[in-house]
Amino acid sequence: MKMAYLLMFVTLLHLITLAMQFIATMEKSWWEWDGLENSDLWYNCRFDNFTGSWLCSSSKETDWLHAVQILMVISVVFSSVSFLVFLGQLFTMSKGGLFYFTGLCQVFAALIYTLNNKEILQDSRELTSGHFGYCFILAWVCVPLLLLSGVIYVHLQHQQADWVGIHERICQMLVTIRSPTLLSLQQAGCIQSQLVKSKLSEGKHQEALPAAQFCLRCSKDVHGPRSVQMVPAYLLLAEANMGMGNLAWAAELLSQAEWAALKSSDHAVHQRLHRCLGRLHTATGNLEAALFNFANDIYFASEEYGLDSTVTRGGYFLMANVYAKLGGLPIVRSLYSEVAQTWHCHLTKLLDTHVQNVQSPDTELEPYDEAQRVEVDEMLRTILEFEQNDSRKDSAQIALVAHCLAMLWFLAGDSLKALGFGNTALQASQLIPNHDLTEPIQGLLQLLHTAR
Repeated sequence: MKMAYLLMFVTLLHLITLAMQFIATMEKSWWEWDGLENSDLWYNCRFDNFTGSWLCSSSKETDWLHAVQILMVISVVFSSVSFLVFLGQLFTMSKGGLFYFTGLCQVFAALIYTLNNKEILQDSRELTSGHFGYCFILAWVCVPLLLLSGVIYVHLQHQQADWVGIHERICQMLVTIRSPTLLSLQQAGCIQSQLVKSKLSEGKHQEALPAAQFCLRCSKDVHGPRSVQMVPAYLLLAEANMGMGNLAWAAELLSQAEWAALKSSDHAVHQRLHRCLGRLHTATGNLEAALFNFANDIYFASEEYGLDSTVTRGGYFLMANVYAKLGGLPIVRSLYSEVAQTWHCHLTKLLDTHVQNVQSPDTELEPYDEAQRVEVDEMLRTILEFEQNDSRKDSAQIALVAHCLAMLWFLAGDSLKALGFGNTALQASQLIPNHDLTEPIQGLLQLLHTAR
């Protein structure tokens, strides 16, 4: 109900503002002389007592008058476009900035007329014998109304982010909960945790923010504000804020996560914490601190998952990106090579399992998370682009990474992308006589053609 009233108010505000803009632009009362003569942006008009009618002639053209005319027309056009887009899109509206721009046009037009009215009017009489007309006043009144429209759009966008990021998924579930129990809060927190990861992988950080805040609140209610179980929630909220550019708040959240993690000996907790810290320092430009944290990320990942795990190689990739900024290309090549080799082995095993599953339906296929697939795709594409642009042009490495991407998208069910990367891998492997990957790549392409 509140949202319905808000939309009605916004619509009415738009119509009133638009009407005032049209009147201010078209009516003949920007400057008045004793009620018998007035001037607007287009005409000078004098009241003829003999005929009892207004006699009008075109205003004398000046640069200042042209500037006011152009700005007022732009203001009316953008205000009209903004209103039409609003009616067409409502909550999905992302054009609120048009109203700010319209307000600026209106301000500049009114200011120019205020400061240069003598040059615009080009009248020998003293200005003290006349005064500003109601159209001029309407032009100024439109300015705060347009700015208010922009502010309301920001509010509507936040409402949209709340709906997409949290209410759409869990409101129906929460309706049935009369008094939340620890179990229900824990379940809701888990649901939102998965939603946050999904939104972050898609780059929708603003939509992830409400769900991340809900996760943090659930964790506090379930585990207590100083519990080590708070660390994952802190990290998710910090990642969402980093993606939105709120680095100071992300640093504060990670500081609280560090304090909570002091009580934990869990290597996985420390690994995730140092990875987040490394990303924060990379974003702030503190590359030495970023390298230190990524080194700790790799250490704890090795302890928890093993040196050759894909989690550990994720730390290698992030460290390589920092060295790329520092200009250490040999180190970047070495680290990227380790990442590609590990993912090639991992994806080859998944592909073999997939083929066995097709041949033997009772064989279980390892679940593959959508958020992880997006992250891996971005990582492998970065490595492939680096190798293709490198002056050394390592065909073997290009074939390896392209084969990884082909397997990744084959497992994801996107045969078109898989075919594209598979052809890239085959072309690169054929540049090397008797290359080991040529046969596996051809086998994958055959699977793709069979599936189509």
